[in-house]
Amino acid sequence: VQLKAAEGLTLSSNAADITIVMSDEIISRRITVPSSNIVDTGARSGVEYTWDKSPVVISVIGTYDAIVSLQYEDIILELDMSPYSKTNTGTIRVRADVIFDTADSDKLLEIGTYDINVTFLN
Repeated sequence: VQLKAAEGLTLSSNAADITIVMSDEIISRRITVPSSNIVDTGARSGVEYTWDKSPVVISVIGTYDAIVSLQYEDIILELDMSPYSKTNTGTIRVRADVIFDTADSDKLLEIGTYDINVTFLN
């Protein structure tokens, strides 16, 4: 990992090695999120768009119990459309936030980033 010092500070080294060891209690799973679980928020008035309705496969890690009980119904992919205006045209990729709607959400973590194609109709 490259390190960068704040202004006025000097580092004795500009790099560090980090080793991560995952507990045996942590497992991973790939799960398909259907388009019905993709939602948009924050759209400005008058901005018209549609998005790719294809299912999205996400990777999740977590405790065994949390992963085993996780269902696709517990996962929402949320598109924040607030940055976009009537001047946006064509198709762009919008980052989807992964939200776990389950009591075990604090025991789950998505791996990777997920972008959805959004086409503006303005």
